[in-house]
Amino acid sequence: LSLIRCLVLLVIGRCKLTKSEFAPAWERPEWKDNPPIIGVLLPSLGEFRRFTQLLMFDSLLARESGDAARVVRNIGTTIAMAEQTRDLPFLISDLTALAIAAVACREIDATLHTAPNLLSEEQLVALAHMLSGFPRDGEPLVRFESESLLFHDTLQRVYTDDGRGNGYVNIVQAFRLQFLEPTYRPTRAQQALGPVAAVLMADRASMKREYEAIIASGIAAARTPPWQWAEDPDSAFQERKKDVWWRQRFALINELMAATGSVAMSQHRFAQIRGATLTAIALSLERRRTGSYPASLDALVPDLLPSVHPDIFDGNSMRYALVGGQPVLYSVGVDRKDDGGRPPKNPHSGLVSTWKPREQIDALMAVNSSREPIDGDWVLYPPLPPLPPPPPEGADE
Repeated sequence: LSLIRCLVLLVIGRCKLTKSEFAPAWERPEWKDNPPIIGVLLPSLGEFRRFTQLLMFDSLLARESGDAARVVRNIGTTIAMAEQTRDLPFLISDLTALAIAAVACREIDATLHTAPNLLSEEQLVALAHMLSGFPRDGEPLVRFESESLLFHDTLQRVYTDDGRGNGYVNIVQAFRLQFLEPTYRPTRAQQALGPVAAVLMADRASMKREYEAIIASGIAAARTPPWQWAEDPDSAFQERKKDVWWRQRFALINELMAATGSVAMSQHRFAQIRGATLTAIALSLERRRTGSYPASLDALVPDLLPSVHPDIFDGNSMRYALVGGQPVLYSVGVDRKDDGGRPPKNPHSGLVSTWKPREQIDALMAVNSSREPIDGDWVLYPPLPPLPPPPPEGADE
C-alpha cells in the first residue's frame, strides 16, 4: 500500500507540473516564425539522386561515343551536386552527398576500366583534384550537429522547463509535434495520458544525458578508423532498444535516434571507395608515363599519391595485385582475411564491406550458408560486373 500511495502522490505531483502547461498550451501562437525542425521536408534530395542517374546514363553514352569532355563534365557535375547537397545542414543530406559522390567514383572506375585511354592526363588529374577536394567546406564527411539540434529542438517543445535544466513531458505539445499541427487539441483520452507519461517517461535532464551519451559514441566511431573499433558502435544502443522499459522511458530517443554506428560506417566505406578511385587514377597515370603498372603502390608516392590509402578493416595498406597484367585494388573485407583479391560468391550483397566484431565473424564463417557472402575480399577496382537482368515475368525458372 505504501508503494501505491507513493506512486499516487508522484502522479499528482507531476500532474500539477504538466497541468500547469495545459492551459497556456491552447494559447500558444502557431509555428510561423519557429517551426519544428522535425517537420522540415527535403524533397530536393530525391531529385538530386534521380538527376545523378540521368547524368551517369549520359556519361555511359558519351563514353561509348568517345566524347571524353562530356564524360568529365558529367562526373564533375555529379561531384558538384554532392557538394550542393551538403549545403542542406542535415545528416540525411550528408549521407545522400556520400551516395552521389560514390556514384561519381564508380563512373571514373568504369571509364578507366572500359576505356582506359579515353581521358587525357589533364582530365584525369582534374578529376582526381575534384574528388580529393570533396567536401570543399573542409568539414567531416558526416556531421552530427543537425541530429543533435533536431533532438534538442524536440526536447524543448515536448518538455516543460523548470529553469534548472529539468522538466516533465507536456502531453499537449507531444501530440502537436507528432501530428505537426500547432493547434491540435488532444482528446480527453489523450489528455489523460499526461500524468501517465510524466511518470513513465524520463525527465528532461535524464533524457538529455542519455541522448548525449549515445550520440557521443556515434561521433567517436565516425572519427575513429574501423580497424580500431573494439565492438560494433551500435551494439550498446541496440541492446538498450531490446528493453521494453527503456523504450518507454526514453521514447523520444527511441523514435528520433539514428543508428549512429551505421552512419559512421557509411563515412568510412566512402573513404575507402574514394581512396581506391584515386589510386586507380594514379595507376593509370603511371602506366601512361612508364609504359607499365608498378610492382607496388609505394611507387606512386609521393608523385601521384600523397600516401597509400589504408585498408579500413585492418589498418594496413590497401591491397594491390596484377591479375592478367591488369590492376586489382581490394580490401580484406569484413573477415579480415587476405584472399588475394577473390570476391565472395555474392559480392553484390554488400556484406563483405560491412563491419562486424571478430567473434561474430568466426561464428558466421563456421556455417556454410552464412560464410559465402563474407568469405572473400572487398574488390574495389575494377568495378564488379553488373547483375544479370531479372527473368521476364512468367518465364520458367
